[in-house]
Amino acid sequence: MKRLLRKLIALAVSRLPKGLLIDIEFFELFQRRGWHVVPNHFYDPIPDTSQLPDRLWERPSEMIGIDQNIEAQAALLEEIAGSGLKEYAALGAETTASAFAGIDGAMLYSLVRRLKPRRMIEIGSGASTLLTLRAMELNRAEDPAAQGEFTAIEPYPSETVRKALRGKGTLIEEKVENLPLALFEALGENDILFIDSSHSVKIGSDVHYEILEILPRLKKGVHIHIHDIFLPYHYPKDWVKGRKIFWTEQYLLQAFLACNRDFEILWSPGSLWQRMPERLAAHFPGYDHERQPAGSFWMRRCR
Repeated sequence: MKRLLRKLIALAVSRLPKGLLIDIEFFELFQRRGWHVVPNHFYDPIPDTSQLPDRLWERPSEMIGIDQNIEAQAALLEEIAGSGLKEYAALGAETTASAFAGIDGAMLYSLVRRLKPRRMIEIGSGASTLLTLRAMELNRAEDPAAQGEFTAIEPYPSETVRKALRGKGTLIEEKVENLPLALFEALGENDILFIDSSHSVKIGSDVHYEILEILPRLKKGVHIHIHDIFLPYHYPKDWVKGRKIFWTEQYLLQAFLACNRDFEILWSPGSLWQRMPERLAAHFPGYDHERQPAGSFWMRRCR
């Protein structure tokens, strides 16, 4: 029934006069209804997926102008592979089998435990929030001085997040682009800025604000996480051609890092998989980069 309905709608739309659907008045109407109808044109940001060759996903970027810091990444993996991974695995399925699990979850948990941040700001909350709060709770148990002030910025928080943060952190129910930059300028050495927001580069977006306004203002020593970054590879082919997800955040990040010596890469699972797949496989034997690639990208302001 759904297939027939789709065909009927497609037939009806194809018979409409050329240009009607992209008339400005119709644009406003559709926008109010939660839709954008845009032309398939080279000036528009949505790609024509029928014109994207499969070879795009066979040729990773050479990341010119960026030191991928492969040896340091491998060293970090070995460092957390000891007690860090064992401790993470011991948290139980409720935490380690969540939406933020596997390599990404292990790295987040281990770095929060290792850095013991004085302040941590999370942009975009969910399963990562619960994992972070658990790590910070253990930090406090080991060292009462490691209080770890946690702030979550989430305009649409779930009840699970609200409940988890009660008495343990601050919840700001606002879009990050509406918040003062002073909030992020207060982060210091070994503090963490965790970003998992819209992933979309467009005028007035959170990603614009994060990469172009917040990152350049961070102090030396601040650690930054950005989620769903697959560099040097493109976003997964199934996301683009199958699910029609057209995120662009990682390309702005790549441009930001090119010829930029103020930030150093600490962890990029895509680049480590490209250069040293055996290292990842040794510590995460069930990891399937093709089916479900890790996407937690970590870097640090180094000067």
